[in-house]
Amino acid sequence: MRLLVLGFDGLGFQFWRDYLHSYLPGFDFVRLDSPVPASGPGWTSLYTGQPLSQHGVSDVWGRDIGGSKTYADTWAQTIWFQLAKRGMVCELCNLPATWPAKPIDRYHIPGMKTHNPWAYPSALSAMVGSSEFLQWADICNWGGDTKPGNWHQVPAAMGYEACMAKAQEYAVCLTRQFVKWHAHDAVDFAWLVYTFVDRLWHIWWREPGLPGRAATMVHEVITKLSLILNPTCWLIVSDHGVDNERGHHRDGILAASGMKIPDIGRDWAVTDVYFLIARIFGLDTVALPPPVTGEEWPLIEQRLKDLGYLD
Repeated sequence: MRLLVLGFDGLGFQFWRDYLHSYLPGFDFVRLDSPVPASGPGWTSLYTGQPLSQHGVSDVWGRDIGGSKTYADTWAQTIWFQLAKRGMVCELCNLPATWPAKPIDRYHIPGMKTHNPWAYPSALSAMVGSSEFLQWADICNWGGDTKPGNWHQVPAAMGYEACMAKAQEYAVCLTRQFVKWHAHDAVDFAWLVYTFVDRLWHIWWREPGLPGRAATMVHEVITKLSLILNPTCWLIVSDHGVDNERGHHRDGILAASGMKIPDIGRDWAVTDVYFLIARIFGLDTVALPPPVTGEEWPLIEQRLKDLGYLD
């Protein structure tokens, strides 16, 4: 496998660079600016190399409400669409805001609150929908009110220790399932996303021990993957950061192993990851996008407040 991308929803730069650097000495780290620090817009910018003003996915969950576009509108702009056109074999597991899945060689399982058959191929969709995979993939799927703004009710009712133990167990389950499905030498590109950092913060941000517990979980899944998989390059990316002082904020993270993150003459942004992946695969015609300012943030900020994410 030439490249494995690990996505962590809500992984902020300062804390996670300092923590991960001690465990991952072979990784290069830079701050990744997320001008619109919310899941739907942020992940879609990572996938497409486009700012919100171009891709149009303004809904936090990637739904077609409030004038937001969806994955159905943007999939042909994704980096894996470009790789697949060139014969690359791709595995996409638990990617937020990518429902419904489109045909690809090998498979695509969207993430975040998807309840109908949605994966590709259809046989995988049926198998995943009848298993515990949904709960492994996202705390949002643990039950309770099906409205996205109320997903936290069931995990919060469990209590802190029980919720943390279950989240850790399920993160390992997701990792094992990804490895089980992985085709090893047949795959060129794989992207796996974990959402527990963001979800646990939204529920338990008042718990002083949360950063350390979440860090242990991140380290555990990375270690398990590194013991089994051997990609030429690794990337670790986040759609935004979260912390108690700023809530959702712009300081995400980009980390790389097997390559040096190049100097692009300015800060890296979520829209630039597409460019970096293209370079890894020799797509030299893909140009570095212009910097983005995040002027769309006030609209998304209000939606986060409506969902109870921000005061």
